Amino acid sequence: MSIITKLRNRVEKKIAYIIFRTLFRQDEKLVLFESYNGEDNSYSCNPKALYERMQKAPEYAAYRFVWSVQHPEKFAFLCKNPRTSVVQKGSYEYLKTCARACYLFTNTGLPSYILPNRRQKLVYLWHGKPLKCIGCGIKGAGDGKRSKAKIAMDYRSSGRRLDILLSPAPAFSDVMSQAYALSEKKRKRALLLCGYPRNDFLFRYTREDIARVKVRLSVPAGKKVILYAPTWRPYHWLGGNHFQHTGGLDFDLMRRKLGEDCVLLCRLHHMEKGSVRYDEYPGFLYDVTDYPEVNELYIISDLMISDYSGTIFDYANLKRPMVLYMYDREQYVEHANGLNFPLESLPGRIVENQEELVCAVREELSAFSYDEKYRQFNETFNCLEGADSSGKLLAAVIGQTNS
Repeated sequence: MSIITKLRNRVEKKIAYIIFRTLFRQDEKLVLFESYNGEDNSYSCNPKALYERMQKAPEYAAYRFVWSVQHPEKFAFLCKNPRTSVVQKGSYEYLKTCARACYLFTNTGLPSYILPNRRQKLVYLWHGKPLKCIGCGIKGAGDGKRSKAKIAMDYRSSGRRLDILLSPAPAFSDVMSQAYALSEKKRKRALLLCGYPRNDFLFRYTREDIARVKVRLSVPAGKKVILYAPTWRPYHWLGGNHFQHTGGLDFDLMRRKLGEDCVLLCRLHHMEKGSVRYDEYPGFLYDVTDYPEVNELYIISDLMISDYSGTIFDYANLKRPMVLYMYDREQYVEHANGLNFPLESLPGRIVENQEELVCAVREELSAFSYDEKYRQFNETFNCLEGADSSGKLLAAVIGQTNS
């Protein structure tokens, strides 16, 4: 699609949206949910947690719910739920829904042609606690697929349109405000301090949940589970939304050193999907990149290997060991748009080569200590997390609660 065609299409949708917003009154009981741009694994994250909380709560029994997705046929299962429908993102039905819904929840943002009025609430939930600089706060030249100027333009546009921006802890408030270029006045009005709804599960899961997930993945009950969950590198762009995963784990070494006692779950960032082959390590290496619920991978894991990923914050809620494999630490710090917090503040051991990594994994599995540094990390970055952040956020946004 040419640039001119894209611009024409966007203008047409903006005009259609404004017409629909004028013709239709807002429905105070209509809620739109959208995750990850409506892609195939988009029934997830904070919007999913809020939706399921509203489904179960009697105070929201009169509300109707619409999920925005790119391929509605893949989400037909949602239509079996009470008062729930799906709509194709970008369609005229989508525009009508966005114009009528009183509440619009998104974890990445809505298209620029969606311009809610004062009777609507556009709620930006974000999709991870940002260790890396994001939006208008990035330090480098761009994220690989977009220039720094384009990123700033997109985030400023979102900042002007949003009504509520979630900050999952006071430590993130400046980061989120800067990312969306919020004025001091708008920050006071829009910033909402609340734990992540999607992490409620990490405080409520059961042994039965652990057993269920292990059976689903065919993970042997007697082995330790290691989760590998790295982030992507903006300097390894392949084109489009695709990045190359390089410098990853030496699976041969890990299988030799750990394979008798452990299995390894590999969850690449979705933009690096397809960069690793798994068929050479049956029974040891599991491809879980497309597994729909990362929280279910967390609860079955005895240890997580990560790097500069926001998964560190979520996994820390479980108070389990982490090893941070930063083989490209100098390059990442210098060329990946900057970090919001010093690496030294992170829990877990930092290693820079494969031999150190294997030794650290073994030692942490056998003698992990939830020390003062780890406790301070959770007190700083996870202080608002709990078993019902979903209910607290909904009460703040919609104003209904059981209490």
